[in-house]
Amino acid sequence: MNDTTDLRSKRYNSIEDSLYISDSIYEDIEKISKEIFQIESSYREFSNRLESYKKNINSAQEEIKNYTSYMGLNELYNSLNLELFNELQLQEELKDRIENIEEELKKVSEIKAYINKKYYEMVDRQVLRFGLNELDESQYKAINRVFCASGSNKPISTLIWYFILNNIKTCFNKKSLKLPMVLDSPKNAEMDYDKEQALIEYILENSSNYTQLIFSSIGFERTKFIFEGEIKIIQRKIA
Repeated sequence: MNDTTDLRSKRYNSIEDSLYISDSIYEDIEKISKEIFQIESSYREFSNRLESYKKNINSAQEEIKNYTSYMGLNELYNSLNLELFNELQLQEELKDRIENIEEELKKVSEIKAYINKKYYEMVDRQVLRFGLNELDESQYKAINRVFCASGSNKPISTLIWYFILNNIKTCFNKKSLKLPMVLDSPKNAEMDYDKEQALIEYILENSSNYTQLIFSSIGFERTKFIFEGEIKIIQRKIA
């Protein structure tokens, strides 16, 4: 009987120990489960935060790219805008210069037209004076045209042309340099007496346009010319 009681006592103790151990294990399992849950929660939270960080980083990277592109485009825009401004400014400067040049060309054209008019009038007077009817007006309408009579009128037309060019120069440039003039036998062609005397008279009339005028002539008679200036005659006699 005592043995049975003792056995039962041991059995109950063993059951109690098992229950205690079971409860202890269950508590440990619950504790570990809570810890696992907390760790999982922390992991999920960390994972979510990580994903959020990734999204923010990607968004920031996209913004950086957009900002970089914006800065590049903005720099390009500013550069093109500056080039356009410089181009427009240059065009305005060129426009002003062209207007000034056109104004100067207009003045030059007016002066040129006036010179041609004076040239024509001066030549035409001498053409009528010397009776150079063979010369057409178109031949001396402008200063850049060359005219020349023929025969005995050739030296007359040459002298008229040269003297008038010099007169035009003096007329439009008062400060132009005056030089001496030497004419070797200006009437080197056969011409009638009246035309010969008219040519010498024309030479004397233009002598004041030169610092000194020297010319040679056959049969020059001082008394036949009315001339207020000083004339020095060197006469060569043939033995």
